[in-house]
Amino acid sequence: MPPELKTALKEAAVQNGRSLNAEILARLQANPLEPVLADLAELKQMVRKVLSQI
Repeated sequence: MPPELKTALKEAAVQNGRSLNAEILARLQANPLEPVLADLAELKQMVRKVLSQI
């Protein structure tokens, strides 16, 4: 593992109150598309609002 990645993971683990291993597992189990899906939902609302004004 590159040292800078390990450092970033250690810092995140401390902030999240987890061990390094737990932080790595949490990241592997997280849905990487969640932020994208949230952005798409917001965009969908914006498009509906614009279309309702036409």
